[in-house]
Amino acid sequence: MINTFAFGSISEKDSTYIKIVQTQLKAYNNKDIDLFLSQYKDSVKVFRYPRILLYKGKDEMRKNYEALFRDA
Repeated sequence: MINTFAFGSISEKDSTYIKIVQTQLKAYNNKDIDLFLSQYKDSVKVFRYPRILLYKGKDEMRKNYEALFRDA
């Protein structure tokens, strides 16, 4: 299980990012792929560094993450 983390003084913008990451951690820990994917736009694009497009869209993302969530 991955635990949440604490920060010192942060901006409102950073706070938004932290909430997104904490939601992703919660989703992963609870094996809730729907909650995890809710943090992404339908048009999400996933790249391998530096600029290799692996896949795009939530449906493809789901296909790539299902086993991870199932086996976690």
